[in-house]
Amino acid sequence: MIFFRFNLTAFLFFISFSINAQTVKKIDAKNIETIALDSRGNIHIVKTNQEIAEYSSDGNFVRSFIPENRNLASYLDVSNPFKLFFFFRDFQEILFTDRYYSQLSSINLYQFGFENISCASPSRNGDLWLLEEGINEVYRYSLLQHQKILNFSIKQHLSKTEYPNYIKEVHHYLVVSTNQSIHFLDQTGNEINNFEKPVDCIAEYVSDNLIWMATKNEIKQIDTNTLKTKKTVSMQKPVEHLLYNSSNNKLLIFSEGSIYFYNATDLFQY
Repeated sequence: MIFFRFNLTAFLFFISFSINAQTVKKIDAKNIETIALDSRGNIHIVKTNQEIAEYSSDGNFVRSFIPENRNLASYLDVSNPFKLFFFFRDFQEILFTDRYYSQLSSINLYQFGFENISCASPSRNGDLWLLEEGINEVYRYSLLQHQKILNFSIKQHLSKTEYPNYIKEVHHYLVVSTNQSIHFLDQTGNEINNFEKPVDCIAEYVSDNLIWMATKNEIKQIDTNTLKTKKTVSMQKPVEHLLYNSSNNKLLIFSEGSIYFYNATDLFQY
């Protein structure tokens, strides 16, 4: 009886995998460094050859560019589709472009008195969030006032083996993701929640109310308030990257050179 139930579950998932994958696209997106999704559903990919490419919401190539004299973009934020944000850690530089990848402005963090920023992202009101490597100090920098308007340490929230991968503003949280955990802070640095990642975590995406967590062959849907897993779906193909678009409830999964588009509600109904 247990064997039968296992196979029935696998069969139901096979149906959901076949039906709910609305579009499957083969895209030349190997050697991905980082990815982001804008509010129009377009996918932006930083490749390890320094190229930055945009694909439409159905997976078709739109445009690409290679930033001059900036090496590899270590982080991008496209939450504002008309003002894209690129952070070049090696050069301590931030680049803003329009939706067509034409440069709007750039910021040299050395000129602002910073020398070792490891993570950077825009705030929702146009300021910058910056995290200094080593001392794990977080700064909120005003581009209008040209000064730090807030700073606090997150060292007390991290273990000795944790190192931050990115920092970003999500809903009313400031999210700091490390190799081991996802820390949810208020905007003065107090820790609200701390989610410990599974050791086999491959990819994650933090939306307003959910963490989407991928291991090699499954995806978990985790409530950001309770930090409890709501649902888990087993995948037939290895998950390499995932993105979630809250505006149309689409979950995008990269696997073996293809991108799969799912309706998240349909995918997690089983």
